[in-house]
Amino acid sequence: MDTLKKAKNKYSLSKTNTPLLPYAPVKINYFPDDKKKEIEQIIKNNAERREELIKNNVRPHLNLQHYKVNIDISHTPASDINFDTHTDFLEATLPSDFSSELFMEKGKDSGQNIHELHQKGITGRGIKIAIIDEGLSDHEEYHNKIVHYEQFCDFPVGSYHGSGVTSLAVGTNCGMAPEANVYFFAVKSNSNPHFGERTVGDIPKAIKRCLEINELLLEGEKITAISISQTCDPTMTGYDEYEKMRQAAESAGIDVITVMLYQEKGLSFDGYNRNLQKDINSTDSICSLDVEYADSRAKPEWFSPDKSKRLLFPIEHRTAASNTGFREYSHYAIGGYSWIIPQITGLYALCKQVTPDCTLEQMWNLGLETGFKRKGLNGIVVQPQKLIEQLQKEKILENKLSYQKTLKAKKDFSLIQSVPQKTI
Repeated sequence: MDTLKKAKNKYSLSKTNTPLLPYAPVKINYFPDDKKKEIEQIIKNNAERREELIKNNVRPHLNLQHYKVNIDISHTPASDINFDTHTDFLEATLPSDFSSELFMEKGKDSGQNIHELHQKGITGRGIKIAIIDEGLSDHEEYHNKIVHYEQFCDFPVGSYHGSGVTSLAVGTNCGMAPEANVYFFAVKSNSNPHFGERTVGDIPKAIKRCLEINELLLEGEKITAISISQTCDPTMTGYDEYEKMRQAAESAGIDVITVMLYQEKGLSFDGYNRNLQKDINSTDSICSLDVEYADSRAKPEWFSPDKSKRLLFPIEHRTAASNTGFREYSHYAIGGYSWIIPQITGLYALCKQVTPDCTLEQMWNLGLETGFKRKGLNGIVVQPQKLIEQLQKEKILENKLSYQKTLKAKKDFSLIQSVPQKTI
């Protein structure tokens, strides 16, 4: 709240800044003895039908989060297992290539040498972003990085989604920009059919509130971007109000980064898979998705049909903060576009730290220019280190040209001054 205290505001924001939420309770599940054989057979059958499922655009996975695993899951590919720090594998028969410790730890890392950038001090320090998502509980990944937290509905406990996206944006281990700060606005999930009508919900109100706060902040402390992993498309109730507020944010100099990025800004993204058995800083670890999300899980119009225009981020085999405890984590064998939006926002924070006048479009173009290309991938894999290096080179060149232009102007002025002036 230090930034807000410095702001020249006429009223306090303390009434809207609320504490983070309690952790979600954990109930450990297990497989009853009389059902073990039946469940093992189902798991084996699904493993044998894996290729068939993929052909039908179904990404196989076995969710063992909050489970005491007391059965044989050795037929399941290691790459298909979802688990968390509450999962107990001691009594399980596991795939020979599965290591929960290795997958959990390596999954925290975005890979492609992102930590080398962090070690050089490019961490998003001094950059402020906003996140609009579900309720948030505290976690070691982003502890003391939330400068403002505000809710637009009641949440009994923190959400896995809020914790996940925040850690992937600014997490100490999981995040793109581990020293950026966050203004967090909690809203109800708006696009899940189980919640009823598809509506933009309170997202427009959250954007408006973000703008109100931003007006109170001093120059150099302004919010750079808003990360929204929830969907807001034209078919939703309230979309016009959302679009009005989105454009207001853009006019105020705040980039709104959403899953509709291609429709809203012409910037197309997608995800890629990773082989955690390999060095995740090497391009050897990069894999294509078993199921292409852009072409089969969402609407094709959301993405550029030209794959050379799509910037790819790690979407599968990511470890993120859990909402069940300060040091608890979840490993997601499969992800969703929700996990990409905070990574884009975090990467943008790094670019803004290096070059404050960098635009999202400039970052995108550099990402496509410096990214990794391979036949079979759904686009071009972002290489954060190479992107930042190129951005720095462009900044140096820009400064040099500006300096040369200034010198020329001074020289021209001196020549004018040296010419004898006629008097009348």
